[in-house]
Amino acid sequence: MAAGESIEEAVKMNLPKIYRRFAVAIIGVLLVGLLPASALATGPDTIEVHIVGPTMAGQALSVTVTVRDAEDIPDPDYSGTIHFTSSDPTANADLTLPALPGDVTISDGSGTADAGTMTFEKVGSQTLTATDSINDLTGTSLPVSVTPAAADHFVVSAPPTAVVGTAAPVTVTATDYYGNIDTNYAGTVHLTSTGPGAILEDNHTFTSGDSLDNGVYTFLTGVTFAHVGTTQVVTATDADHAPVTGASDAVTVGQATPDLAFTSTAPSSAVVGDTYTPTAASTPGDPGEITVALHAPSADCTEAGGIVTFTHFGSCVIEAAQTGNDDWAAGAASQTITVGKGTPTLAFESTAPAGAVVDGPTYTPTFTKTTGDTGPVTVVSTTSSICSVDVNNAVSFTAYGSCIIDATQASDDNWITSNTVSQTIHVLAHGSATHFVVAGPASAAPETVQSYTVTATDSLGHTDAGYTGTVKFTSTDGAATLPANSTLTSGSKTFSVTLVTAGTQTVTATDTVLSSITGTSNGATVTRVLSEYHPQSPPVRLLDSRTGNGMPHGAVAKLRAGSPVTIQIGGRNGVGLGATAVTVNAAIVYPSAAAWLFLGPNPTPSPTTFTIAFNKMDITNYGVTVALSSTGTLSATYMATSGTTDLVLDITGWFAPATTAGGETYFPITPYRALDSRIGNGVSKTKFKANVPRSFPIWNRGDVPTTARAVTGNLTAVNENYHGAVFLGPGGPSGPSATINFVAGQIRGNSITVALSSTGSLTATFEAKSGKLTDLVFDVTGYYTTSQSGSKYVPLTAAPILDTRNGTGGLPIQRFAANVPHTFTAQNQAGVPIGATGITAVVAVVHQNASFALAVGPVASALTATSSLNFISTDNCSNGATVALSNTGTLSAMFMSHGGTTDVLIYVTGYFIKQP
Repeated sequence: MAAGESIEEAVKMNLPKIYRRFAVAIIGVLLVGLLPASALATGPDTIEVHIVGPTMAGQALSVTVTVRDAEDIPDPDYSGTIHFTSSDPTANADLTLPALPGDVTISDGSGTADAGTMTFEKVGSQTLTATDSINDLTGTSLPVSVTPAAADHFVVSAPPTAVVGTAAPVTVTATDYYGNIDTNYAGTVHLTSTGPGAILEDNHTFTSGDSLDNGVYTFLTGVTFAHVGTTQVVTATDADHAPVTGASDAVTVGQATPDLAFTSTAPSSAVVGDTYTPTAASTPGDPGEITVALHAPSADCTEAGGIVTFTHFGSCVIEAAQTGNDDWAAGAASQTITVGKGTPTLAFESTAPAGAVVDGPTYTPTFTKTTGDTGPVTVVSTTSSICSVDVNNAVSFTAYGSCIIDATQASDDNWITSNTVSQTIHVLAHGSATHFVVAGPASAAPETVQSYTVTATDSLGHTDAGYTGTVKFTSTDGAATLPANSTLTSGSKTFSVTLVTAGTQTVTATDTVLSSITGTSNGATVTRVLSEYHPQSPPVRLLDSRTGNGMPHGAVAKLRAGSPVTIQIGGRNGVGLGATAVTVNAAIVYPSAAAWLFLGPNPTPSPTTFTIAFNKMDITNYGVTVALSSTGTLSATYMATSGTTDLVLDITGWFAPATTAGGETYFPITPYRALDSRIGNGVSKTKFKANVPRSFPIWNRGDVPTTARAVTGNLTAVNENYHGAVFLGPGGPSGPSATINFVAGQIRGNSITVALSSTGSLTATFEAKSGKLTDLVFDVTGYYTTSQSGSKYVPLTAAPILDTRNGTGGLPIQRFAANVPHTFTAQNQAGVPIGATGITAVVAVVHQNASFALAVGPVASALTATSSLNFISTDNCSNGATVALSNTGTLSAMFMSHGGTTDVLIYVTGYFIKQP
């Protein structure tokens, strides 16, 4: 091949023609593989157009043309002029850039020429066509995919018209110099407007790619014009490249029509006498003043101070109006209300006479009527044998008994007939009782039986010996024990009343039928006896029915269902003879049935409260504080329908009047955990080993000072691997006493009051078979000290302070849901006075359907830290509690579990209060 000779020429000149076509075709295939697939086209007797270069709009492309003969090789004999056209319409226009190559003349025998450069300006698939019209030759390049250039301006489209206050969409198209949409545009667009006060949608950052912006984005709430105008324009600007911008055509903005409407709902069944306060509102942004007024004339209603009153049967039209301005049209709305006849409310204004007697003074009732209602009131007697009514509504009394009068009000054009109201007047015969005289003591000790005498007396002060009514009793002392309803004997009778709450208390007697026959005693001053605590260390066992210790006559006998047993406590084994109450650890041993035990100062065969709840064949302990009788005795009743149980009582301390030497006062605290062997609190993080005492400190923890001599709290055994007992005291086990008994796997808690050692510590001992283990938890709820600045104790007969089954305590009749604290008032309930700082109580759950614990304390937020009672869902269980009250006299309780519900009972057995 000669120098300068192309491959195609060499093949043409040196191969027989029959092979040339094949060779040239092979070479063409090779060349095609080296050129862009879209830029080469071949054919017999045609012009081949070859385009090389970038394919972005506006960028120059290199163009070569080759005239091929029928053998598909460059024709060395061709001579002619080639003209170019394009599928891109802008390439044929007169633009500043050279769009098409100029005409090319080929006559040098090569068949090929470099046509120079060209540009495509419109996006899409574009081609270049070469034509030699004289030789009737033509050829078109393969399609070239033209992509847009980078955007250099925006096309902004906005509606030609808009109204004030209504958002109009704005479409922004990112466009290159040639008008193509830049689908790869990813700038941030900011809108502005020539309209004063216009609100523009926030900036938008374009995204590119399939299903994204692709250079076009519509701001759906693009512009909200604030004022009327004809030349308001919206401009879009690239927030980062300010020269990229564009503006919409002028938008003509017209007045907005306000959306004025009533915001109040017109009454659907208005009647005379009703009132209605209409209100209206308009489109946000409309500054026009809104007025609401009655449509004139409107004779069936009136308006004053914005309140419409319906005065007559008919209809009432209310109108709302809003003033217009340059930017907003005026608005209007109305409501039409149908007014029906009113229902008058009639009530007696006068009180029925309490001393009406046969043939005595008449009684003319007066009435309270609906405002505007002028209908006459008619009074009739429904007991004509007892009383009659004249035309002036005067009532005359003709016989002994109950006189009933009915009153109604007639209808008129605007009112229907009123309701019927009745009044009962108790008519007495001459000399019949008109009131009671109630005589009682001027002072009384709490919890002590007092005598009150009730006498039926007529208006002259004479005893009505023929009185046959029934008397019921009430008292200002909500915790008092009152007589049952009773009749009198010859007009008089003496009754027994037990007052509880300190202060001045009265007793009232009232006839159960004629409530006008009543009387109240003079006030009796109830003075509480304040007691101080005397720890018993070690505890002393004062009852064991298994051995006869403390039982009547020393008999070895179980407690029988419904048969109270009385035990002498005061004056025995170190307990003071004048003791008013004791802290006791009671152990139930093998009861024949799941039931309850009552402990109290007096023998009670059928108690209404219980002290201990337990399961069948339990061996379990309960620490409680319970009042003693005036002679120092304590009574116990096994509250089962039948069967027996053994009972053991260990006394851990006793209360005596503050005048007794050596007493201590109480300081209730928010409960805190002083021992938890599971986490190393108080002792190392190891379980208690059987028969190995372990001590832990109490002083200087949880607000317990170094002067404390005893504490109240709750001891819980958990994770034990064997049955046994735990003794908790100032030292190791002493005597037979056990603080708590349990079986393996049981979570068992017990409330106790326990003396501290001389160094302010407690010692716990797991009493079981050698090698057995358990974890122990102890929560402290308060402490005793010899300081006289603490609270002193007042024992009470047990009474409910909370019962979710019947609403006692003021909470709804509703079971506690898990993990929801409930707060209720303890002061001024069940004998607990205002000012009490803490209480002793019995806490119990009933019908629980899930297991875990009950927490009781002064503050709801701290309840999850400690527990007062642990149980399983099948337990019949309770526990004692000594717990502080909040500074407002409330307690909080929470059922702690993973779910479920339970009823909760709390019986108060005494309270702590500071010396006045």
